[in-house]
Amino acid sequence: NRDDLREISIVDTPGLNDPIASRTDKTKQFIEKCDVVYFLSPASRFLDKSDVDLLTAQLPQKGVKRLVLICSRYDDGLTDTIYDKGGLVEADIDTKYRLKRIASKTFAKVMEGYQTRGASKELVSIISECQKPIFVSSMTHNMSSKQKDEYTEDELIVYKNLNLDDELDAEKLRGIGN
Repeated sequence: NRDDLREISIVDTPGLNDPIASRTDKTKQFIEKCDVVYFLSPASRFLDKSDVDLLTAQLPQKGVKRLVLICSRYDDGLTDTIYDKGGLVEADIDTKYRLKRIASKTFAKVMEGYQTRGASKELVSIISECQKPIFVSSMTHNMSSKQKDEYTEDELIVYKNLNLDDELDAEKLRGIGN
């Protein structure tokens, strides 16, 4: 009901690894028509080959004007490193550094290839934005507005995995959720 959003449509498509191939094909066809694509890549398998192929070989060339790379399920990425790092703060710093580095290296190579082939500045600019992923966890975001006794079974598992230093509170959950 907001005038500034009147001409905007937001569509949540099935993923690109859907077990039903026709849905994956429909998603690819649909997102080619979008001006902006918010592309979610889960932290535990961030920027796998199919993600990179779609982001670099298909979307920008089909008219997508802006790509926003989102590292989703960020809590999973933290869970993968928290035990090695000895706590949440260290795991957060290390995980973001590692995942940003993956994005930076991946898309630097892509942009170099584009420039070598004489791609437009606009195309290079679109891809360059993917070097700065946004980290989100809907799980911890939702947990931040609840009391621990209200957590679901899955949320309790996340809480247990991320609360090594016994300091996980609503503020930290919101920070992880972003």
